[in-house]
Amino acid sequence: MVLLLVAVVAVHFLSSSRLDKRWDIPAETVTVSTDSATIAHGAHVATLLGCDGCHGPDLSGRIFLNAPGIGRIWARNLTPGEGGAGAAYTDADWVRAIRHAVAPDGRGLYFMPSQNYQRLNDHDLGALVAWLRSLPAVDAVHPPNELKLLGRFLYLRGSLPLVTAEQLDHTAPRPPSVPIGPTAAYGEYLAGGCRGCHGETFSGGAIPGGPTMLPSRNLTPDSASGIGRWSFEDFRIAMRFGQLPQGVMMDSVAMPLAMSREFTDDELTALYTYFMSLPAKPYGNR
Repeated sequence: MVLLLVAVVAVHFLSSSRLDKRWDIPAETVTVSTDSATIAHGAHVATLLGCDGCHGPDLSGRIFLNAPGIGRIWARNLTPGEGGAGAAYTDADWVRAIRHAVAPDGRGLYFMPSQNYQRLNDHDLGALVAWLRSLPAVDAVHPPNELKLLGRFLYLRGSLPLVTAEQLDHTAPRPPSVPIGPTAAYGEYLAGGCRGCHGETFSGGAIPGGPTMLPSRNLTPDSASGIGRWSFEDFRIAMRFGQLPQGVMMDSVAMPLAMSREFTDDELTALYTYFMSLPAKPYGNR
């Protein structure tokens, strides 16, 4: 019993010391315009990032994790309503939260997928902040997050990636702005969000994160396992409707069709042009 008590105290102390860590992230500035075109582009960026998947259709937040013994975690209300970040966040606070997964008080934000958002250039990030500032106010005050003993243990052993800020390179250079258009250069920028599943070389394979994740496809122009034989129309139908050239439907969970179908024709052309410009790789090298 004494050993068990010591173990419980140790888990609580060690996890609390990490959860209470403060990150000193210097304020970064991006241009945040308030014209309708910028806000509309920011809304498009938010759709491609899937912000509503965690924060809810009206961005007022909702329960993100509710597991017995592990804890209850809420995705934050992002609107300027009561309980929302929009009423208090400065532009620098938004940039820090999105790029670094760090709250204004320096604590790491829970489950904030900034590893995907660090690829945003200043133009897109500024448009995203402009859109966030334009959201209608929704009053939604959520309970404090609660992490139970099992959740703390899983966090300490690395099985619960709770604090994203711990895994980020906070000094990484920001991607330069690329002219928007149906070009391979713009496609390379857009494809940054595909690397998490399809790998650095886009050759697909098993996705890190557990056996429940379906393997990703090879997006290089390999004729045997990739998209080398695909026409642009094949690619467009796969991205918009989830149907492969042979008529098979992709899994809508593994392939985030709710986001990929929102790419414009120019963006799809840019992605296809970029993927077709890559060296052909055999499947599974990621």
